[in-house]
Amino acid sequence: MKKSIAYKYLRIVTSVLVTVQLSLGLWQTRWNYSRDLTGLDRRINSKAVFLSTVAAESILNLDFLALENLMMQTVGDPNIVYSIVLDPRGQPLTRFINREDPLIAKLAQNQGVSNNALDLIKELDQKSEKYKLKRATAKAIIDRDRVIGEIWVGYSYKNYRKDFLQTAFFNFGNAIFVCILLTGITLIIFKEQIINPLKKLARLTKKIANGEFDKRVDTGNHSREIHLLEVSFNKMADRLQETIQGLHQNNQSLAIANNELARATKLKDEFLANM
Repeated sequence: MKKSIAYKYLRIVTSVLVTVQLSLGLWQTRWNYSRDLTGLDRRINSKAVFLSTVAAESILNLDFLALENLMMQTVGDPNIVYSIVLDPRGQPLTRFINREDPLIAKLAQNQGVSNNALDLIKELDQKSEKYKLKRATAKAIIDRDRVIGEIWVGYSYKNYRKDFLQTAFFNFGNAIFVCILLTGITLIIFKEQIINPLKKLARLTKKIANGEFDKRVDTGNHSREIHLLEVSFNKMADRLQETIQGLHQNNQSLAIANNELARATKLKDEFLANM
């Protein structure tokens, strides 16, 4: 059984719609992801700049507790994993490490990684791609044109990546749902307005071909083209019926004429026989 060409093209249109919808959704999601990452980078860098500006006084006064409290207040961001202040020789002066972060907790429990803050940070930096981490550009701490230290701020973008993947899957499911919904609605309308009237015409054509010349199609509330086709079909059927009826009448007239001719011929033969 041959498949309907309408369903064939409907599948093509559906595939195109799904592809376009997914492409647009993925592009929009990717753009939002890049925008959010850029915003995160700027926010963390601004915090690092602020800390490098205000940390000089605490370092000169050796008030590292106040500096650590300031760091905790300033870097109060769930995406920040650590911040550390180093002296010019690279030795840590004070630090803030978010030990509630699952990654830090996992590394702290790892026997191969020291609990030393600098060791943890170096481990994170070495596997930054694996751990989805970034480090803000090291900001120098300057006092009177003299570098007295620098600050590192490390932050994670795994939450953004997780949101990106969730949004991508959501958009994928949403695109499939919308396309299925639109396809279903289109199929119902197409079937009602196009396919069913054509099937009805096909059935009536078979009946007329079998000699039921009085059959006609009801012209419903269909599209303009289908309506014109139905009207033309009924006109064709009317003319065909008239032609068939004319042929029947001609055949009947011819049969009567033949009977009269045969009767006249018989009477003539009988008359000649009686002479």
